Amino acid sequence: MAEYCRTIFGDMLLTEPLEKFPLKPGVPLPSPEDLRGKILIKNKKNQFSGPTSSSKDTGGEAEGSSPPSAPAGEGTVWAGEEGTELLRQGEEQYECVLKRKEQHVAEQISKMMELAREKQAAELKALKETSENDTKEMKKKLETKRLERIQGMTKVTTDKMAQERLKREINNSHIQEVVQVIKQMTENLERHQEKLEEKQAACLEQIREMEKQFQKEALAEYEARMKGLEAEVKESVRACLRTCFPSEAKDKPERACECPPELCEQDPLIAKADAQESRL
Repeated sequence: MAEYCRTIFGDMLLTEPLEKFPLKPGVPLPSPEDLRGKILIKNKKNQFSGPTSSSKDTGGEAEGSSPPSAPAGEGTVWAGEEGTELLRQGEEQYECVLKRKEQHVAEQISKMMELAREKQAAELKALKETSENDTKEMKKKLETKRLERIQGMTKVTTDKMAQERLKREINNSHIQEVVQVIKQMTENLERHQEKLEEKQAACLEQIREMEKQFQKEALAEYEARMKGLEAEVKESVRACLRTCFPSEAKDKPERACECPPELCEQDPLIAKADAQESRL
């Protein structure tokens, strides 16, 4: 660049400081010769050593001989930004999974409750219909019994007055018997219906407890995943850093193993077999 400027400008090229145009009082405007070797371009290293000191020359030669690498701290900044983004995405994903599971459980429990109520209504209806049919059959039997008693009485007694009196007695006895039988059958129906309703209520309560249990398991799984999310993200970012920024990964000291000594001393083949078994 200096040779190019000399070719173009010739004698017009400034080689002395311009005292008439100071940068500030007492500091003249430097000439291009003074600025030579002092201009740094962004993201580029100065490969020219100036006449300042021997220590800078040595440092310049060392830096010039080393291959270019990523700026210091770039991997750390990248890891922080990407780690935060991965952490946020992981939290959103696990929250979405939790909501989907809760929604699925609610839908399935709603269907189960609907089916259970329909079945319970059918059971109550069948119980009432059975009781009504039994009552009708019992009334028919009692009516047949009354007629048989009246026919037997007319064969034995020929007196009209006596027949009328006995007939009234038979009818009154029949009415009392029918009332007693219907009352007993009604009590039996109420007792069976009460037991059936208790059983049905217990079934519905069991379904509700099942819903609570499913939601509790889903929440516990969500909390466990959220606790391990940060470590998972750190491991992912660390693996990516080892690939993208190997120099920084080598500079960082390895963390001490936090596993128990028994696990650290475990045979790799046994560990691999255990991993395959757990995966199965």
